[in-house]
Amino acid sequence: PNPSASHLIHYKVEFADGREPVEGRFPDLAIHQPRLKYHRHFMIAEDYNNHFESPTPPAEPSPPALNAQQTDRDRLLQVELRRIHAEEVAAWKHRRTHYEAMTKSMEKHLLKKYGGSNATITRVEHRQLNPYEVTELGMSVDDPSTYVNLSENPPPEDRGGNR
Repeated sequence: PNPSASHLIHYKVEFADGREPVEGRFPDLAIHQPRLKYHRHFMIAEDYNNHFESPTPPAEPSPPALNAQQTDRDRLLQVELRRIHAEEVAAWKHRRTHYEAMTKSMEKHLLKKYGGSNATITRVEHRQLNPYEVTELGMSVDDPSTYVNLSENPPPEDRGGNR
């Protein structure tokens, strides 16, 4: 088997009265016991990551050049591309709304649990070590470099044509 990275959720709860914020990650084997409780938190984090949907909608199809001579076939193709794009946007809105609802639900739970005034959650990816990192570098599976906070925004488009 070749397992991929796992995902966690980092949270931060802030308080209006100036108390120090509460921060944590789940799942956390140290506090989520018995194992079933850990597994439940693990599945919440994985499900949340799997439902991630970019805040940016799908790009619109490029219109034909203004000076292009269009045939009936070209015009029909443009109509079809716009129809497909409208379907993609509708599906994106549905997925994004679902992801945002999951986010709000977790933040609401954290606010209730800790009595805070603001909660922020961040998706975290925990990558697997490769054999060289273990045998030659002696890295531990919980090495800080194996955790990466995932952005909610897509990377900027490369307008220079480079990939």
